[in-house]
Amino acid sequence: MSDGEVVQLKEYFETRLTATRELFEAKLQAVQNNLDAFIFSNEQRLEKMNEIRGAMEDQSLYLQRQTEKFLTKEEYVVRHSQLEKDSRELRESRAREEGKNSRAVLISVASLTIALMAFIGHVFHLM
Repeated sequence: MSDGEVVQLKEYFETRLTATRELFEAKLQAVQNNLDAFIFSNEQRLEKMNEIRGAMEDQSLYLQRQTEKFLTKEEYVVRHSQLEKDSRELRESRAREEGKNSRAVLISVASLTIALMAFIGHVFHLM
């Protein structure tokens, strides 16, 4: 091999090595850019997930406080039976009052009838 061929071969390999190195660095930079973009989007996704988790925890606490206000079945049965008893007593009381009122009306009508008859009798006696 002559010196000219060795120089050309050396230049060829150096050129190829430089081109390969540049290609490798460009690909490495592209991979790094993709990795940076992935890390950025993943961080945003995780932040949003943390926001959602916080909102869900808030909602869970709210619902827990709301369910503490609910009656148990036993409490409902006790309170409902008391309401039924009170309602029955009110109906009975109203029925008694209506009975008293109807008797009072009957007595009033009878009294007015007797008074009217007495008045008419008195008027006819005077004639």
